[in-house]
Amino acid sequence: MATAVVPMTKITWLTPFWDDWTLRFGGKPPGGALAKTLKPLVDEHGAEKVREAWRRFLTAQNATYVSIPKFGSTYGSWSGAKPQALGRGDKAALEADEWSRE
Repeated sequence: MATAVVPMTKITWLTPFWDDWTLRFGGKPPGGALAKTLKPLVDEHGAEKVREAWRRFLTAQNATYVSIPKFGSTYGSWSGAKPQALGRGDKAALEADEWSRE
C-alpha cells in the first residue's frame, strides 16, 4: 500500500527531502532536525547530490531507528564519497603528519 505524502505548508528547498521522508515512512518528519542537518550539506554539495544520498539513506532505514542527524554525520557513506578505510600503518602515518604540523 502506498503511503500518502503529507505536504509542507509552503514549497521551499526542503520540500523534496520532506516528500521523500513522507513517501518512505508516512507522517511528518521533524522539520527542525531536517533543516539543521540538510542545510549545511546542501550548501556544500548541492541539493541534487544530497537528495540522492538522502534517498539511499531512507531506503536503508527502519522507521523505528531512523535518525536524521545520523545521516548528516555519515553523509559520505551515503553519497559514495566515503574514503577507503585507513589501515593501521596509514592511521599512524596520518597522526604523525598531523603532529608535525602543530
